[in-house]
Amino acid sequence: MGQDLADAVLDALDEPVFLVDHNGEIAFSNRAAESLFGSARRGGTLLDLVEQPHEALIHYLRRCSGTAQTLPGAATLRDVSGELIRFRLRGARTRMEGTPYIFVRCLHSQRDQFPALAAKIRELNAEIHQRRRIQATLEESLRNNEVLLRELHHRVKNNLQMLIGLMAAAQRETSSDEARSILEEVVQRITAIGSFQRLMHESQEIRTISSAPFVQAICDATATTIGDRLRIEVRADDGELSHEVGMPLALILNELLTNAAKHAGGRIGGSVRVGLFSDNQGWELVVHDNGPGLPPDPRNRRSSGLGLVKGLCRQLGASLKLENANGARFVIRFGRQEQT
Repeated sequence: MGQDLADAVLDALDEPVFLVDHNGEIAFSNRAAESLFGSARRGGTLLDLVEQPHEALIHYLRRCSGTAQTLPGAATLRDVSGELIRFRLRGARTRMEGTPYIFVRCLHSQRDQFPALAAKIRELNAEIHQRRRIQATLEESLRNNEVLLRELHHRVKNNLQMLIGLMAAAQRETSSDEARSILEEVVQRITAIGSFQRLMHESQEIRTISSAPFVQAICDATATTIGDRLRIEVRADDGELSHEVGMPLALILNELLTNAAKHAGGRIGGSVRVGLFSDNQGWELVVHDNGPGLPPDPRNRRSSGLGLVKGLCRQLGASLKLENANGARFVIRFGRQEQT
């Protein structure tokens, strides 16, 4: 191959190519090299383009001068604008017109040998970045919604407290025994709802409440309205109840405790046992007092409050069992609800 033809072939390459001796003096550089580094074809030195120190490049060139096999290397070269660019080097011994040289190709380290794969990786990285931005936006929106929901719980709790105060004032002012009795029942029910609302506000979970504190709070709230007429014993398994279950369950428990206070309260040793138990099928609420038990006549005053309990059980999809067992015993079973 003639010299002119060899030069033309090297000039056709799109990566910089140098012919240098073992000291790095340039005998030839192709057009790509001159365009990038501004080097003359002859008379310059490759070491002029390299950041200090030069020992690593000199050692690499001397290794290449001893073999015709291509050896890999690397160097950071400064282009004509002064920018530093990292290159992968491929060097080997060669001869030009009988003179030994080192043929050095400079491959940009960021130029991937697999362009299709590199493009796919870039596409995936862009998609990951976009998904992370969307996730961050959604998480921020969720945090804002949780703050708003907690603020709503707080306001509802305060409004219920104000409503209880208004009802209690009306109860004190009325001269009608029937109206006083009705207002007392309403205050008891709103108090149960308020206790549940307070638990939702204080809970660390946004969609559930803990079962044991829930039962204790409703029993304590009801005890404040019925006074010391009845001793309440509480036992509850640990677990989580959804808010959809908690509200009707609070009203059911309040109603059963109120009925127990009317019929077992005031008696010597009057008491009621409350239990909330969990198993694989769901939950079981048991309210068992030591009063006179359920009357045979369903129209008796004792059963008048059970209409609300039965309606709330239907809302929960729960079963209700009533029995006399040394007092009235109510057993309510309901399944676990999926959290949404």
